[in-house]
Amino acid sequence: MKSLMIEVCNKVFTFLTHTEDLLVLDGAARWNRPEIDLPLQNKAQRRSALRGESDVDPTLK
Repeated sequence: MKSLMIEVCNKVFTFLTHTEDLLVLDGAARWNRPEIDLPLQNKAQRRSALRGESDVDPTLK
């Protein structure tokens, strides 16, 4: 499981680092449009609020 998590993290990091170059999805363009994971988004917004960033919905605390 550890090796899988390392592989996933490496791939996500690489994608985020080279997003513009990898954004063309080719065959994957026919897949369902991805959806925001609300619990993960809420956690990110709470952490952002703790840092004092202003684009956070205060009702998510």
